[in-house]
Amino acid sequence: MEPTKLQSEDFKEQVSKISSSHATEGREMHRDNESIDDFEHLEPESSPVKEFQEQGPQNKEEKPPGEELEVDTDTSHVASGVSQNTSDFSFQPAPKLESTLDDKYNLQFGDEERRSAADTLVSSRKSLLSASDVAEYSKIFREMSFSRQPHDMLGFSTETSVKPETESLISGGEKLDSKFESEFDIGKLSNQKELSQAFMDTERKDILTEGTSSHKDTHSKFPEDVDFIQSESKQTDVPELDVGNLPSENYPTDDLASSISHEDIKGSDIPLNPLKSDIEHKEKLSDEIGSLKSSLSAQEDDLLSQEEPEPKDEPTPVPALAQPKLTPSAPEPLKPVAVVPGPSLKPETIAAVEPDKPSNKSTSPASPLKTKPAVNDSELEEIKPIQLFHYMGLDAWFKPDRLHPRVVELVYWRDPKKSGIVFGTVLGVLLSLSYFSLISVVAYLSLALLTATISFRVYKNVLQAVQKTSDGHPFKDILELDLTLPQDKVREVTDIAVAHVNAAALELRRLFLVEDLIDSVKFGVLLWCLTYVGNWFNGMTLIIIAFVALFTLPKVYEHNKVQIDQNLDIVRSKIADITSNEVEMSSVQSDFEKRKQISVRGIAQVENVTNIKKAFNRHLHYTLVKDRNVSTPRDYYFALAHSVKDNLVSRWIRTQQYYYEKDPKRVYYLSLEYYMGRSLQNTMINLGIQGACDEAMYQLGLDIEELEELEEDAGLGNGGLGRLAACFLDSMATLGLAAYGYGIRYEYGIFAQKIKNGEQTEEPDDWLRFGNPWEKARPEYMLPVNFYGHVENTPQGKKWVNTQVVFAMPYDSPVPGYGNNVVNTLRLWSAKSPVEFNLKFFNDGDYIQAVIDRNIAENISRVLYPNDNFFEGKELRLKQEYFMCAATLQDIIRRFKSSKFGCRDPVRTSFDSFPDKVAIQLNDTHPSLAIPELMRILVDVEGLPWEKAWDITVRACAYTNHTVLPEALERWPTSMLDSILPRHLQIIYHINHLHLQEVQKKFPDDWERVKRMSLVEEEGEKRVNMAHLCIVGSHAVNGVAQIHSDIIKNDIFRDFYELSPEKFQNKTNGITPRRWLLLCNPSLADLIAEKIGEEWIVHLEQLQQLKQFAKDTNFQRAVQKVKQENKLKLAQLLQKEYGVKVNPASMFDIQVKRIHEYKRQLLNCLHIITLYNRIKRNPSANFTPRTVMIGGKAAPGYYTAKKIIKLICSVGNVVNNDPIVGDKLKVIFLENYRVTLAEKIMPAADLSEQISTAGTEASGTGNMKFMLNGALTIGTLDGANVEMAEEMGQDNIFIFGMTVDEVEKLKHHGYNAYDYYNSNPDIKQCVDQIQNGFFSPANPDEFRDVADILLKYDRFFLLADFDAYIKCQDRVGEIYQDQSKWVEMAIHNIASSGKFSSDRTIAEYARKIWGVEPTWEKLPAPHEPRDEEPVAKRKTNSSRYNRQVCLCL
Repeated sequence: MEPTKLQSEDFKEQVSKISSSHATEGREMHRDNESIDDFEHLEPESSPVKEFQEQGPQNKEEKPPGEELEVDTDTSHVASGVSQNTSDFSFQPAPKLESTLDDKYNLQFGDEERRSAADTLVSSRKSLLSASDVAEYSKIFREMSFSRQPHDMLGFSTETSVKPETESLISGGEKLDSKFESEFDIGKLSNQKELSQAFMDTERKDILTEGTSSHKDTHSKFPEDVDFIQSESKQTDVPELDVGNLPSENYPTDDLASSISHEDIKGSDIPLNPLKSDIEHKEKLSDEIGSLKSSLSAQEDDLLSQEEPEPKDEPTPVPALAQPKLTPSAPEPLKPVAVVPGPSLKPETIAAVEPDKPSNKSTSPASPLKTKPAVNDSELEEIKPIQLFHYMGLDAWFKPDRLHPRVVELVYWRDPKKSGIVFGTVLGVLLSLSYFSLISVVAYLSLALLTATISFRVYKNVLQAVQKTSDGHPFKDILELDLTLPQDKVREVTDIAVAHVNAAALELRRLFLVEDLIDSVKFGVLLWCLTYVGNWFNGMTLIIIAFVALFTLPKVYEHNKVQIDQNLDIVRSKIADITSNEVEMSSVQSDFEKRKQISVRGIAQVENVTNIKKAFNRHLHYTLVKDRNVSTPRDYYFALAHSVKDNLVSRWIRTQQYYYEKDPKRVYYLSLEYYMGRSLQNTMINLGIQGACDEAMYQLGLDIEELEELEEDAGLGNGGLGRLAACFLDSMATLGLAAYGYGIRYEYGIFAQKIKNGEQTEEPDDWLRFGNPWEKARPEYMLPVNFYGHVENTPQGKKWVNTQVVFAMPYDSPVPGYGNNVVNTLRLWSAKSPVEFNLKFFNDGDYIQAVIDRNIAENISRVLYPNDNFFEGKELRLKQEYFMCAATLQDIIRRFKSSKFGCRDPVRTSFDSFPDKVAIQLNDTHPSLAIPELMRILVDVEGLPWEKAWDITVRACAYTNHTVLPEALERWPTSMLDSILPRHLQIIYHINHLHLQEVQKKFPDDWERVKRMSLVEEEGEKRVNMAHLCIVGSHAVNGVAQIHSDIIKNDIFRDFYELSPEKFQNKTNGITPRRWLLLCNPSLADLIAEKIGEEWIVHLEQLQQLKQFAKDTNFQRAVQKVKQENKLKLAQLLQKEYGVKVNPASMFDIQVKRIHEYKRQLLNCLHIITLYNRIKRNPSANFTPRTVMIGGKAAPGYYTAKKIIKLICSVGNVVNNDPIVGDKLKVIFLENYRVTLAEKIMPAADLSEQISTAGTEASGTGNMKFMLNGALTIGTLDGANVEMAEEMGQDNIFIFGMTVDEVEKLKHHGYNAYDYYNSNPDIKQCVDQIQNGFFSPANPDEFRDVADILLKYDRFFLLADFDAYIKCQDRVGEIYQDQSKWVEMAIHNIASSGKFSSDRTIAEYARKIWGVEPTWEKLPAPHEPRDEEPVAKRKTNSSRYNRQVCLCL
């Protein structure tokens, strides 16, 4: 087929595209020992990287003999080897001759076949040879021994001989000059003959200018040149082939290299590797070939010099085998003139070639060409069996870019009407053929067509007669069409068909004659399977199935491409593992090649049921060392957790590698509390494998929900503060921030609450007693933390000496983002003694003292302090705070110094960029010691001047305030600081001195302001106000709700706001929708997804779309159904756990939060008593049934809070056992309220109680969780309630009570509880019942203290808000009876929750405080290729390149 100008230009453009993309593709390789941030899973002393470095540089991958054919996408080393080391000869093309040889080089030729091939080769050149030359040429070929090694006849290695010029052009991205290119324009050569003539003209010019002597010189020097090229190509550093980047098709160029391919040569008796043959035979061969080439060239010159007329009708025969002409000139690149389709290279088909076994893989270079190549007649005979269907494209149906646009339009249903017509028509014809004979179907269809045309002809004739027009024959346009088939098109299709038939015949011959036993056995299995197919279906049925599949499978694949490709990759990898075992066993791998297997990408994924079951079984036996006969349900939980963690860890590693590659600004969130809850279900949801895990456990006969219940809550927090930190970690990972959480790994978390006789008792929360499958200990990276000692003045500055050392050992836990393959790290520190035991005590026999001393050091991380709203100046608490800050800052600075990719040693020596790379967020005042500790490190250790160190500290640190209660603000006695942290107290004094100087400058002579703003409070015991320290040492200070931030600026820290107003911001808290809706309320999540899709999971503001369905009765009914199902589940739990049977149709009125006076659980209790009294007074009245649930923990030392708990339990005991009350009112105190219990309560709640005194609650997050799950809120204008009301509207929330201003006004005028007591009969009755023992008949004075608090010591104005609260509750009861209205309000609550996502909060922190930009981009999964995987390289003395990867921990 003649190549057109357009085809040639297309090929130029494609080569240009290859050049631009090849650099990136060539660099794509496996990451083996890549930089891993805090993944110290490799011991520093014995890491594979260290072993690799100690072995010295390596410049190449050792390959066994015969492995030179391994496919490599990076061919630049081949090209460079040829272009730089063959200056004394060049390749010149000869005309391409017709070849009858099969080009599949792995066919094994017998003697007869080799002789036939040689005869054919010689006979094809007879027109250019004399009789003696022909005889001599034939004799040479017959004497040659056939070598199975794939090298060309002149000793070139495959990598250096195949298309050196074109390879250089493609790989290097440069367009090299050539004689041929300068003299001819491929686009102007109209046919194959002109191309062939152009090549011969170029040869003739070289021969005429250089003469025959040059040929002698060339072949006399040739062996040394070949040796040099081969050695150079082996020494070139070949980057690892990344099979993920191989294109689906490879089109070799039709130049000299393709004409002298391995397949052409292999058909002859020419030895493919004369360098390994006998030396004398090689020299003889070179001489004979050289002289023969001279003779051929001379005859060709004679023929070309004759001006014979070219035949016009008959095409010029296309030669079969081109032999390279060797001249002493420099190599000149050839411009490719055509392309030939090549076999598809798949990752699993690439393996090392055995020395004694021919390879089945193509040696064509990878090419990203997508267009269908032109096929000429000579190329049609070169189609290999492996290409049988590849070119015509079974896989092309799933690649629209390879199909004709009209075919794509039909198969992919771009126009459903047109596709439907075609599909229905053809399917009808096929179904007809299955029931009727072919003749009948053809006859009926033809008859129908003829009837239609006749009818139309008659109709048009009648119409023309009526209209008196003469339009002629109605089908004249069709009759005038030329329907003759073009001969060239027919010949092309026929030739393609014949070529494929020939290829199929050769392959079938090979299979039936058992050339390869394994392949024949596989073929037999296929035939055996087809016998069953034949029994099930006849031929027409199979055609119908194939046709239906043609119109369905491509569309299905287009819609589910990602999931299908993942499953196919898993299947391919399994097949590759099986089929490549033989090749791998025969290959000799170097240590470097073996180490390449240590790669995250090489680990199989487990996102399918079968692999999860296998991983579960493996972990049960090999990790837990149990079998099913002795395994407990907890063992099954741990096996499942480890199986899920397998999928998590690879993403964890990949994320840290990514951070070290990009070196972004890192965010460090310092918090003394992390209330994480359970991790199993949250991890499965974020990774998207919950369904697969559920199904796997079901198939194994296990209930995944029962296994999830066995996980211990990680209760490392008291309440809102710790839970907020956990939500923030989830959002930072989901937003792709390079963030790290730092805290303390308490051995005992928040205590387990037990209610005995109505009283709270505390039991230790030994959450680690069964171990924690999610954490990874890093004992090799412990850090020292100093306490006590004293400060000395030295010439180098202050020095802290004679300290007591405690080691901080890190435990890392993964924090996965949702669906983005990002897994961040939560690093918790555990205190360890610096020595095992003091041997002196053993010598003295005092073993107990040795143990006690060790425990004293480790007590720092033993238990969580439960009082988060009461400051207790305990020494252990101060040690905990400094322990966390000191260890964390050491880790931050270490990472800052060595965070450059590829290096473990410090690479940053300057701290100028520290604020640009580090953001430290202080979660309340607990981590406030981080400010003086960072100053100590920068000044005392790093030697920075004070001014520079202070600037760095302020720019790096930011502070979040969480409370306005005076008793919760930390104030440490200076005497304690001087004893435990003497150097830090000096630093704080100096900070305060400079700070007060600045205050005096701005507010001269205002000594009261100076006193108020001092970091050190002088009244009474001298103390350091840690909140003041945080404000002075940070560049940003924020509240957690708008009303809270306003109180901070206008009241609590007003002086500081007036000094530095630019520091103060608001960041309203949020919750993660993944845990608090998707996880805990999946039915509601599914309902929302049906209406608006699933984008809301990471963009919660999209819930606004639900407002349009608020009045939709169908949607209301669906929401109501979900709520009722959740209430039934909770009712069953309450009956099981508490023995109280509740009415699921009643209103679930819930208040769950820490028990504290300002949260006013006591006000809720007064309402319960009021309802009880009303029912008792008039049992037949219309009451809205209620089930009131109150839950929360009181600090062990908080007497009033514990009394409130007992009062609630006592009231519940009376109410629940009163037969008159019945199901109208139930009261339950929820024991041991925690995250797991909250996940069951929130979805079932109807009413959320948020009734704190206005101006006391910073924000609250429980209110947001209830709101998101469709509960209505009754509350005051406090905390986030204010913004919730703004979002949903006042009509969809129940607001009551005083505002902040009204509270302040009441304080100013004075609050007298007796005024309300005496004026309101309901209040009087309730208080009297409490203090007179109505609810405690066994001890009438039990709650007298509670009554006294209400009447005498009430700081939170309960009785002042009582009347408004009762009236609001009455309104709540009325609306609840109108379920349509109630559900409408609930939908508005859900739809207005978008603002209260922690994703939004973290995005605001990131942009306005930390100076980083969040991203929703998804990182590639571990089994997917990376766009760029840089490695550090260094050049050794031996001029070899060795990839060196260092772990940055």
